Amino acid sequence: MIFFLIVPALAYECSFSLSNGYSVDLSPMINTSPPDYLIIDDYGNTYQANICSELNSNCAGDITGIASVTNSQSPCKILGRQSPLGQLSGPRVDFLDKLNPMNGVSLTYYGGDLCTMIGFVDTQVEYRIKCNPYGGPDVLTRAYALSSCSYIFEFSSKSACPIPPAPVDPNSQPKSRIKSFLALLFVGFLFYLAIGTIYNKLKNEESWIDSIPHKEFWFNLPGMIRDGIGFTICRAKELIRSGNLKYLGNGHIPV
Repeated sequence: MIFFLIVPALAYECSFSLSNGYSVDLSPMINTSPPDYLIIDDYGNTYQANICSELNSNCAGDITGIASVTNSQSPCKILGRQSPLGQLSGPRVDFLDKLNPMNGVSLTYYGGDLCTMIGFVDTQVEYRIKCNPYGGPDVLTRAYALSSCSYIFEFSSKSACPIPPAPVDPNSQPKSRIKSFLALLFVGFLFYLAIGTIYNKLKNEESWIDSIPHKEFWFNLPGMIRDGIGFTICRAKELIRSGNLKYLGNGHIPV
């Protein structure tokens, strides 16, 4: 008796960062169970694909492919793999149109079956996923060969609409700069105290308290601040009093 073990496709990271602060999340397009994306062209070629995950159906006994093509006259051929041997994991990701980022994204997978037409290289497949802002099902609309070593799969999906970078609040920039300046000023002050104290300690062999640079100034600073506040309050009271007398002299009673 033969038992068949059905293993669901393993999903990989499917959120990608693009240039100029854009990002895209294609994880809703992943088929973690059958069926895969499938299309048959006019020549009888059957193309199957998955996104960020291996195919749910094997290709001539191989379960490592992310896209495949087969027909009645040739065995199944793997066009690309999620993690080719000797290469970094995952596809190369780019915009369909760099001048219009919202058109969609392109994913290129490498490491397909060996192609002998141009000197024993691996087959590769490019997914051109067009942004469909109106929603609807994710569909494989077309698949074809550029050569025996390079294939194109065209999709349509709302998930392929890149997410633009968050707008920068112009009012937050001055506040951020002020905070950075104050933080830098505070760090500089601590650095000045530490270096000055250590230098005086080593040079004059004084106690740590006596080694604080400009110690008298810092110890007198609280009293100077207190006197300044007291003077300001007294001066404000005098100005208020003189203002009241002026109003009374003109026959007005201040409210």
